[in-house]
Amino acid sequence: MTNLYTIGEVSRYMNISTKILRHYDHLNLLKPCYISPDTKYRYFSYDQLFIIDVIRYLNKTLLIPLEDIKNILDENKDYDKLLTFLESHKEQLDKKIAAIEYSKQLTDSMISDIKELKKSPKKLRPMNNI
Repeated sequence: MTNLYTIGEVSRYMNISTKILRHYDHLNLLKPCYISPDTKYRYFSYDQLFIIDVIRYLNKTLLIPLEDIKNILDENKDYDKLLTFLESHKEQLDKKIAAIEYSKQLTDSMISDIKELKKSPKKLRPMNNI
């Protein structure tokens, strides 16, 4: 058994509780790659550590329910659905970033205009940036 990690090792390394890992197993979201028939210890492969990161990101950051994550990951083992989902999410993030950058430019312009107005109150001018 090389390159396999006990549930305790994964828990410590990934900073995730063994209870959560068992819950993932119970939901058939992430099954250990090997369970010892003698000890019933769960073992995970190195590649599964990436999947743990994906699950946590989708669940904790994007607030996707575990059952939906299971459907995304179960669709096929080549992760086509996950890749499509993440690419779509990235496009949405890019749009939000662009909107925030534009808002920041407007805010900078307003700050500059207000500071200029404070220096010369008679030079009130409309903001053409909006």
